[in-house]
Amino acid sequence: MLTNLQNDPNYKLEKLRLLKSPTAEEAWATIVSSTGDNPLLQTELKLSKNTAGPSGDFRVKQLCALLQDSHCKLETLQISNDDLTEESCSALAAVLSSKSCCLKHLDLSNNSLQDSGVKQLCNGLKNCNGLEILRLAYCSISEVGYSALASVLKSSHLKELDLRGNDPGDKGVKFVTDASVNCGRTLRLLKSLDAEKAYNALGRNILLQKELDLSKKKPSALPVKQLSALLEDLHCRLQKLTLYNTGSITEEDIACLASALMLNPSHLRVLNLNGNILAKSALKGLCDLIENPCCKLETLELSNCLKGEACADVASALCENPSHIRELNLSENKLDDLGMNKISILLENQKCKLMKLMLKHCSIGETSCGSLAKALTSNHSHLRELDLRGNELGESVKKLCEILKDSKCNIQLDSSWVETISKYYMWFKHKIMKTSENTYEDKGKHTAAEQDEQSQFLSKNEEGVAGQSHMSSKEGVAKESDVSREGLPGLAERSHGYPHDPPVQTSERGMTGPSKAKTTNQHTKAQP
Repeated sequence: MLTNLQNDPNYKLEKLRLLKSPTAEEAWATIVSSTGDNPLLQTELKLSKNTAGPSGDFRVKQLCALLQDSHCKLETLQISNDDLTEESCSALAAVLSSKSCCLKHLDLSNNSLQDSGVKQLCNGLKNCNGLEILRLAYCSISEVGYSALASVLKSSHLKELDLRGNDPGDKGVKFVTDASVNCGRTLRLLKSLDAEKAYNALGRNILLQKELDLSKKKPSALPVKQLSALLEDLHCRLQKLTLYNTGSITEEDIACLASALMLNPSHLRVLNLNGNILAKSALKGLCDLIENPCCKLETLELSNCLKGEACADVASALCENPSHIRELNLSENKLDDLGMNKISILLENQKCKLMKLMLKHCSIGETSCGSLAKALTSNHSHLRELDLRGNELGESVKKLCEILKDSKCNIQLDSSWVETISKYYMWFKHKIMKTSENTYEDKGKHTAAEQDEQSQFLSKNEEGVAGQSHMSSKEGVAKESDVSREGLPGLAERSHGYPHDPPVQTSERGMTGPSKAKTTNQHTKAQP
């Protein structure tokens, strides 16, 4: 080789000029001084940031002059973490388009190339026949850059494209995936091995899915550690996540999951953790996620998940970020006065747009229910569904009834609540019908018109309860609304007319009125 002649004592060759431009010679000299290797004799070159020298863009422009020289046979070029920008991409695009380019592997990872830089590279890829591997990991590329890459992928000879650590937006993954179908190209999108394992375990392209339901799976099929690695990757755009079967994962697992979602919080809209106990670190992780301004959870399912003051902690977290939540299920959790107070504060928040609140079997008493009623009085314009079945509400149900008769209230009653109010009114009907007309006339409290109104309400109410097994149909909702609107006016006045009425009895499904025996006894005393 000619370069060996310079070191041969039998030859007097002192200077060998091969490169056709001064810029290429400068690049050659720079590389020799920094690496100690002659780039014309190498097929692989790795360069890193040189804080003492010129900028990365300047050095790349020099290097491109060398790469375009036919004497340069570099096949692998790695320039990572060197503050390269769009200028470097433009220069490299010219190299990729040249016939003399020998590059097969180009790695520009960890440079903020952004979408503008990627577009420049794509101009070179359109006419490049030799490049096989392109690595653009952690290059601040968004959906626009993914779209530009997808437009040239089908016609390029690339065998591997690395886009780990970038944010593809909502459609970026689909762009590059569709462009790589049936071509045998390797797409590297996930930044960790655990995430790739989760991807493979799910047996489908989860990166293109919006929902993941693991309720029928066991953690052994997909460990939470691997799932968490997948969820924290920006290429994962899940909007709805339902976790494993009840009680099948540990507190540490849920804490790990919450930490992962903290790193990628802006896409998830529905989180279902029903039946998995949250304590200590798991609860803290969930609350941190909820408080995150980037978190846009709309539905949170936490039935049978919380202990002690955990309900209060969740409600407090929601108060910090109240504008997105629309449905909240805290059923089957013991909700003490503190927890109910926090929920009431959430409902009173003018930014809160909660539409559905599920509090079945939460051990809510009369005091807590009163707190809820007060909150609904101040801000009940958004709430549409309220489920309080299985709670001992006592006399506080009257306060809720007063709210329901408000024309501004849009709350829909569960069918069992319609039955509850029906029985409540049956109690009053029983007292009214069994008492003599003279008693009413003497007291001046009830007229014949009022009795007719009461009877009409009960007739409609009984029909409504019989025909309302499902709340999902519009007809059923309309009937319930009619019952609550027509039956409630006058309830407060009539109840005040009986200061010594027995307290309302409750059952597992709600308020049912006094027992038959007790009612009969009172009516006997009322006979003249």
